[in-house]
Amino acid sequence: RDWSSDVCSSDLAAERAREWRRVQRGEADIVVGTRSAVFAPLRAPGLICVDEEEDAALKEEPEPHYHARDTAAMRAAQHGAVLLLGTAHPSVETRQRIGASATHVIAAPQAAVQCVDLRQTPPRTLLSEAMLAGIRTALAAGSGAVLFANRKGFAAALHCRDCGASPSCSRCSVPLTLYRKTARLACRYCGTAQETPDTCPACRSARIEPVGTGTERLEAELRKLFPDARIGRLDRETARTDEQAAALRHGLADKHLDMLIGTQLLFQDLPMPPVGFVGIPYADAGLHRPDFRSAERTYQILRAAVGLARSDGQVVMQTTLPEHHVIAAIAQHHPEKFYAQELAFRQALGYPPFGQLLSLRVSGKTEAAVKAAAERWATALKESAKKSSGILTVLGPIPASIERMRGRHRWQILVKSSDGERARTIVRATLEHMEAEKQHRGLKFDTDVDPLEIG
Repeated sequence: RDWSSDVCSSDLAAERAREWRRVQRGEADIVVGTRSAVFAPLRAPGLICVDEEEDAALKEEPEPHYHARDTAAMRAAQHGAVLLLGTAHPSVETRQRIGASATHVIAAPQAAVQCVDLRQTPPRTLLSEAMLAGIRTALAAGSGAVLFANRKGFAAALHCRDCGASPSCSRCSVPLTLYRKTARLACRYCGTAQETPDTCPACRSARIEPVGTGTERLEAELRKLFPDARIGRLDRETARTDEQAAALRHGLADKHLDMLIGTQLLFQDLPMPPVGFVGIPYADAGLHRPDFRSAERTYQILRAAVGLARSDGQVVMQTTLPEHHVIAAIAQHHPEKFYAQELAFRQALGYPPFGQLLSLRVSGKTEAAVKAAAERWATALKESAKKSSGILTVLGPIPASIERMRGRHRWQILVKSSDGERARTIVRATLEHMEAEKQHRGLKFDTDVDPLEIG
């Protein structure tokens, strides 16, 4: 039975409940669905398949935190079932678990990749000569061009050249993203929006300008450079529905578009027909995030972007880090270069899959109370670590990378351990103690085992 929606209206929820009961009664032999289908009450599953096992969407970020791939592995072990993982580029955990020799690779010809070092181009270069040449060639041949930028909007933020301030969200500690077409600034987390100011809100200087590049800015620039080209933009601003996104994805194949600029929506749903040219203006953008998984996440998304090009097509990546193992592995079509270096890094620092990582977070409306609770929790954890022969490494507490979100302050603690079961037991005991204390009322304590996002 197709169990295809994790978020349902009341009618769909009722239908899901009926299907759940059918499975319980043994009236269904096959269950097909999204991540929650891994809990379907089949009595004795013989085969569990997880497609795109590397996809971060398999992790349930809101509570209860679970990863469908890991849950599937546990169920398969309990029932003696076969676990089949499908992927175009395995997660680091899966690659370590099964090894290179156990991976069945279906090889296919791949497009040539050219790497442009932005350090060798004029300052503030948006599109290099190699990028523009590739676009011209694709337009002349009518083979279609795609530019991938994983940020919507015109620019990441507005920046004052005099005082250095950037307009920020009043509820989340992040700069507001600029959307020039609608003349507004908006928060990518809570949606708070305001009109674009003419002067800096902090010092009233008129020297306030956009920094960073989003899909809207790329579209504006490309329309100036190629005025006769039919250009589409695929992001959450232009494609509010699945139908709108599908129409844009297939616009190149249908010859309704010559060029498409997009975010990760380019890779979602049905595969997009391959094109003659793929451009990635800022290939290393994801590598600058304060997260040990940033390299893996960037590798996976670049592999997906490169995969949009035909085997006889061309890919141009612009980067300031051409020697980074992620960029080099993509440019050379050399997956082992990425996995070998990434696994060595993880092992040296005790990160998954060589140890267990627990992300602990305290959040609340009052910063002082949140900070005090996080410090008490960290102290309790460190005292427990001393009594447990140092099997725990406690990092923090520190403010989360986004210190305030939707009006709530957030502090974070990281716990690393080579003994995951013992670490979870200690964290659970300290958590119960923290939640029981009266002075912590109104605070939220959250734990996530092997998180996909830190901060």
